[in-house]
Amino acid sequence: MGKIRVSNLLSFVLIIGVSIYGYMRFAELPESVPTHFDLSGHPNGYSSRWFLMLFIPLLSLALQLLMPLFLKISPQGFKMEQSRDQLPIINLTIAGMMSCLQLGMLSAATHGNAEPFPFYFGLAMSIILVGLGNVMGKIEPNFLIGIRLPWTLTSDQNWLATHRFAGRSMVISGVILLISNFIFASVPIAVGLLFVGTLSPVIYSYLFFRRHSH
Repeated sequence: MGKIRVSNLLSFVLIIGVSIYGYMRFAELPESVPTHFDLSGHPNGYSSRWFLMLFIPLLSLALQLLMPLFLKISPQGFKMEQSRDQLPIINLTIAGMMSCLQLGMLSAATHGNAEPFPFYFGLAMSIILVGLGNVMGKIEPNFLIGIRLPWTLTSDQNWLATHRFAGRSMVISGVILLISNFIFASVPIAVGLLFVGTLSPVIYSYLFFRRHSH
């Protein structure tokens, strides 16, 4: 229970802390700020500075509040009843990712160029890979989190094997990304490792299904 409270508290501290930092730098922000970037890390979409200041924090808060509700109204057997204690860690991971993305956009806007963004993007992706990877093997079948495929949702054996594999592939990809990000921050590298970490479990899951379907 103590760990759950600490994780929930840290999530809100991250969201509020980055928001406070943003408001402290608000006067430095141009009216239009970059909020969308291409694979090279260059901005290709702009929004109002108020959108940047409000949308990501409000979305983060909404996810913190809505995910427990969605699990509560999920069908019986998909409520994560025995692994609900992993939800605060998942929420903290999401809050960390969203906070990094917001910091990246703020940095790009205040610097007047997109040079800082690839570092923050890589950091955000490494957080999501390592954070979710650490809980993948511990969560029960559900409709919100994990590798949700027909053959994982209908087979406890497939779900468990797939998510144990996903945990390893995501953590390894995330650690490699974290190290490489401090050497050479690159959006394509971050996206590539994100795909490796998340798509390899999908392939593994299908192969497991084919191997055990006869």
